[in-house]
Amino acid sequence: MLKVNIIAVGRLGQGAEQTLFADYFGRAKTAARHWAFTHTEIDDRKAPAGPKRGLWETTHIKDKLAPSAALVALDERGKSVTSSAFASQLQAFEQDRPAVCFIIGGPDGLTDDMRSQAHHLISFGKPTWPHRLVRVMLMEQLYRAASILAGHPYHREG
Repeated sequence: MLKVNIIAVGRLGQGAEQTLFADYFGRAKTAARHWAFTHTEIDDRKAPAGPKRGLWETTHIKDKLAPSAALVALDERGKSVTSSAFASQLQAFEQDRPAVCFIIGGPDGLTDDMRSQAHHLISFGKPTWPHRLVRVMLMEQLYRAASILAGHPYHREG
């Protein structure tokens, strides 16, 4: 069983992003019964402002990481991958590692230190996306990956 953990700085709250995230989270759990999903929020309301914020976020993210997990950072400097390639990578993680942690930084993104520790850097394209929306996009891609691997018709090649 692959443990899939999303570690994100900030809180989704009760808005539209939380509703969408919860919808895709539920779908992914149903589609990928052999994956265990968790979502860890790092409450940043008491984070320091300015240059100390990055160190604060990095410390709090590292505290949540599973030591043997593959670390995937979502970052604008990362590689843009197709949904099929993303699914294949998750399948490889499933064979090689007990867990994968996806990390999403706060409003200022991830520090160089956090990016350098990641096994993979993934980008959802060239635009900068709000960090709460990135969580929804990631959860949808996890659901899509599970659907691809299960041969479900949700994903259609273009």
